[in-house]
Amino acid sequence: MSTAGFAHVDITPPIGCALAGYGARVQPARGLRDPLFARTMVLESAGTRVAIVGTDLIGVDAELVAAVRALAQAETGILPDAILVCASHTHFGPALRRTGYLPDDLEATVRPGYVEELAVKLGMSVALADSRRVPARVGVGSGWNPLISLNRRPLDDAGQCQMAFTAPPDVAAWAAGEGARQAAEALGLRGLSGSPLQPAARRPAGELGALRWGPTDPQVPIVRVEGESGPLGALVSFACHPVCGAGEEAFYDLSADYPWGMQQTLSAALGCPAVFALGCAGNQVPIQRGPGSRERVGGALAAEVLRVWHSIELHDDVALAGARGSVALPLKDFASLEVPAADDAQSRWLRSLQSKYAGQEAVNTEVQALCIGEMGLVSLPGEIFVEIGHAIKRDSAFRITAPLSLADDSVGYIPIPEAYDQGGYEPEWNAVSRKAAGVLTDAALEALHAISK
Repeated sequence: MSTAGFAHVDITPPIGCALAGYGARVQPARGLRDPLFARTMVLESAGTRVAIVGTDLIGVDAELVAAVRALAQAETGILPDAILVCASHTHFGPALRRTGYLPDDLEATVRPGYVEELAVKLGMSVALADSRRVPARVGVGSGWNPLISLNRRPLDDAGQCQMAFTAPPDVAAWAAGEGARQAAEALGLRGLSGSPLQPAARRPAGELGALRWGPTDPQVPIVRVEGESGPLGALVSFACHPVCGAGEEAFYDLSADYPWGMQQTLSAALGCPAVFALGCAGNQVPIQRGPGSRERVGGALAAEVLRVWHSIELHDDVALAGARGSVALPLKDFASLEVPAADDAQSRWLRSLQSKYAGQEAVNTEVQALCIGEMGLVSLPGEIFVEIGHAIKRDSAFRITAPLSLADDSVGYIPIPEAYDQGGYEPEWNAVSRKAAGVLTDAALEALHAISK
């Protein structure tokens, strides 16, 4: 019979640390809305173990992940190929290292000591979860919630991106429904384009309504783990930026954002922790933002988990496997780009990229694939456009595939090739070239194939 263990550790940084995620910030953290956690799941079957660590952080880098894997392996014997570390991408968590886009006075509030302690906490969370393993039944499934996110890159009649980080309710409802329709089409699904609970939204009038809104990914991959006396824990993935916020008054408060709302609802309903892993959310934002939206969006996600929870078939023994592969993602030609002289966030960021990647043609990183029964999970090292996730799911050999962004490393935005011609925020702020999406997709599918045999 399989065994499973879960653990959660508090990773809340001290007030006064630099916050990551918004270049407009001019102060460090000055309050706490909700604590930040790392939640870890360890599964074992037939002597093989895998571990997934989900953190309430903006991202994780290769150096941190290597330290976590080394400590976890020393404490438990779990191989690095089977330890995956991912971030929720909350924009209300600490900057782990100097960001490159914050002003110098804020960069000075980044705390290296926090990262050293963080590596120990994450590594020991694996050890704690491993020590708590008990007999368990495991199942994998998938929900579908088209009422949470929209694609923030609508196109005008000329095919140019008109960034829409927020939208009025009628436009947001239309964009969410249209994005879900495109997702169902891209994934070869039928009958799942809209919500069964309400009719499809009508295209709104006006300039925003006339734009072409892109795809979302309403799928909710779920791992259900049950012990002898009930639920032990879960893993939940979803593709949406955790940028709900709670109003201007909370702009400098630490928070896990909507994954916190999801955790609160699931914990109350199931009495167990849930590891959150971000899907391909590089161009995805919540349709609701501001006061109360963390609870509403997180609750909506949790509701879909609960809707399908008991329909997920459980198994006494579940196949487990893990594999890692290196990948070199092509970079922009920074030598040919003009060095910006201004002191705004984007100029500071571009100067930092030019300095970091000077003389390099590619950035070396990794992809990692884990098998949990009929589900294949694959780590993607950055903020990945949803279309890349669709392509991986479409060609994966697994019944359910969960591409996890900001997992095992973070190299910034990885857009689809056409985004470079469409313009907009992401291809202007990123480091990799238009070829990176194809290279990453191929590497992810190769890793998934390696564990599907």
